[in-house]
Amino acid sequence: MVDYIIDQAKLYGINRLVVYSHTDLAAAINLYYKKGFRAGPKTNHHNNRANIKMEPLLGAEPKNGKNKI
Repeated sequence: MVDYIIDQAKLYGINRLVVYSHTDLAAAINLYYKKGFRAGPKTNHHNNRANIKMEPLLGAEPKNGKNKI
């Protein structure tokens, strides 16, 4: 599902995705890292349960017919 969302974002010209999560969710955090997300500074937002903000660098150039990070 993460790949699909990234591919759709690229298809529609979206160049920024942000995921707020919690470091107790180790499997999710590891999946995001594997998909190219990196932790960034957490800003104030409405979800107080999240303690990590992650975002990928979305490249615009397709590689081998598929969009890759």
